[in-house]
Amino acid sequence: MPTSQSYYSVDRFEESENGCIAVLIDDAGNQQDVPASCLPEEATEGSCIVPQIDGTYKLDVRETATRTKRIRAKMTALFID
Repeated sequence: MPTSQSYYSVDRFEESENGCIAVLIDDAGNQQDVPASCLPEEATEGSCIVPQIDGTYKLDVRETATRTKRIRAKMTALFID
């Protein structure tokens, strides 16, 4: 189901001289680095987040679960078949 919603996946967290940054990947594969403080506290690697107008990000639990389920199914098919 196509949507106009912009999603980012949290790829990883890195320490920098300016503090902790979150490395985000959008659906087109583009990378964006943002201060980890802009993300919700419960965001982890693999979380699906949505940018907000104030520069922060909101965790999308439903989209994260959907993508996790899809990836697990692909991995199972790849390694078991």
